[in-house]
Amino acid sequence: ALAEGLLGIELFGSGPSLSARCPQGLSGILEQTAGGTVCLEHIERMPDWMVSRLVRTLKTHTLERLGEHTGRPVQARMIVARTMEQGPVTARGMHWDILLDCLCGGFPLTLPPLRERGGDVVLLSRHFLDCANRECGTWVRGFSPAAQALLEAHDWPGNLLELQTVIRAAACAAGRLITPAHFPMTLDGRARFRAQKERR
Repeated sequence: ALAEGLLGIELFGSGPSLSARCPQGLSGILEQTAGGTVCLEHIERMPDWMVSRLVRTLKTHTLERLGEHTGRPVQARMIVARTMEQGPVTARGMHWDILLDCLCGGFPLTLPPLRERGGDVVLLSRHFLDCANRECGTWVRGFSPAAQALLEAHDWPGNLLELQTVIRAAACAAGRLITPAHFPMTLDGRARFRAQKERR
């Protein structure tokens, strides 16, 4: 994660006054995109001053580099992702409401967490296993029934990243088939109990 000031420079760029090494200033990601698409994750972590600047950029289609007061034309599509519920984000203030209006004027999508997407866990596990086999040079064929039940029973608080990490580690340790023994202890407890109960 970048420090707040560096993140601002990375996104908006900086004028000559902020960089002794670069007298002409630095262009940021929004300026460099030039008609492309920018994806911002964890938008809820963005500080209020940056939200205000982003709102101004989206509304005016012009960008001011940090330390400058000259607007530069900018055209970029924006995809943002957040991990918080609607309430805490909109409660932060007026700029957040305006930002959400600017962004949601397009196509708001709500992707439920992995724990609410039932059958997706097995499909995604197979996909991540295929990827892990290619990356690690392994030939793991699949999951034992007990391993599959354990994957389906786990709550996956870390969502896709947690699932991908678990599958990759298991693929590197497994022989031809992934079993519960190849999973970390984080999949223990309630998930193992539910998986065992379902097998009875």
